Amino acid sequence: MSSIYLSAVRRALPRAQVAVDLFHVVQLAVKTAGDVRRRATRELYGRRGRSGDPEYGIKNLLARNLEHLAAEQFAKIIETLDTSATGQQAAAAWIAKEKLRDALNPASQRRRVRIACTRGTRRKTRAVTRKPARTVIPGKAPRRLTSRIPDLAYDRGMPVSVSVQTVHPRKLAAVRREVAPGEVGSAWGPAVGKVWNFIRSQPGLWTDGHNIFLYHHPAQPGAPVLCDFGVEVTRGFETAGEVYATETPGGEAAVAVHRGPYDRMNEAYNAIDRWMAANRRESAGHSWEVYGDPTPDPARTETTVVHLLK
Repeated sequence: MSSIYLSAVRRALPRAQVAVDLFHVVQLAVKTAGDVRRRATRELYGRRGRSGDPEYGIKNLLARNLEHLAAEQFAKIIETLDTSATGQQAAAAWIAKEKLRDALNPASQRRRVRIACTRGTRRKTRAVTRKPARTVIPGKAPRRLTSRIPDLAYDRGMPVSVSVQTVHPRKLAAVRREVAPGEVGSAWGPAVGKVWNFIRSQPGLWTDGHNIFLYHHPAQPGAPVLCDFGVEVTRGFETAGEVYATETPGGEAAVAVHRGPYDRMNEAYNAIDRWMAANRRESAGHSWEVYGDPTPDPARTETTVVHLLK
């Protein structure tokens, strides 16, 4: 890939076909990402990076392959780079490096880089193509990358990234069931069917809300769980048969986005459990799932798992 060697080959062997091995292409991308990080650090501090700088603290993580990052390491990269324009320059270079690795090795299907429209549930699906990440110009207001960086997190063998968010109550029309552990898959269908039958008879009650399943954790592990199988609605209403008005709790919550088939959703729950243990946070006794648009390819389906924190 040296310009000197390339020039010499073209002069001495004009008919030769020049090829570059993929290892050195990726190596150059990793080096470029490091150069961008160092340049951004110098712009921010007016000097070289050093121990104690947040960006310097993640330099080794940025050189690793995405699939080799633990959930906590991935979250650290996002939290560090997504707070300033200079950090976002380094983030854009890192994203470009990972996209290049995907482009050079499409057969591996290590992860899917995309943005999915999540408005509405169990209705029509609209795919949205992500535009290439853009470097932020210093001096202009930074455009946050949080909505794009986590899309790199999905991989069948990778941990799920967990974030802390302040969540607000969401109004639901729901049917409550007491369900034994592991039996949610057979219980939700008939319950949600009753909710949708009711909603269709109430004009204006639903616009584009999601299916949301709210779980009230039992005091004893292994005991039956109270489940509100619901649909997000626009207002409260009078109880009709088994369908009643409720809402999700508000407060601080650990949130993980599961991308993939429903039978792998335990990966998101396990990631949240590990995060809570590592950060010494306790459960407030409620969790819920917000279902995105179903897609023809189950690997592209998104479900947001929310666990309320004390």
